[in-house]
Amino acid sequence: MTAPAHGAERLGEELRSLLSDAALPADRLEHVYVQPDGASPSVEAVLFFARRTLGEAEQAADAVLARCAVDGWRLSRRSTVPLATLVELSAYGADRG
Repeated sequence: MTAPAHGAERLGEELRSLLSDAALPADRLEHVYVQPDGASPSVEAVLFFARRTLGEAEQAADAVLARCAVDGWRLSRRSTVPLATLVELSAYGADRG
């Protein structure tokens, strides 16, 4: 997710708070990780959901984002690595270590 920049650190805290406050208990949001997007004046957030499938987690993410419709914020969901691939990569790295 990205949001327009006003200072990466302050923006990150605002974004984390916005996302956390928008989540309902039924969404099962466990954690929000926020970091600057490096080359762009944006902040990215990763939302961790306690869901059984990637599809359920994506639906929960969409619901949280829909509740964050605040003027000035532009949020979008991007799934760049499928969950199964991420798990495989994590397991591969653990075997090499």
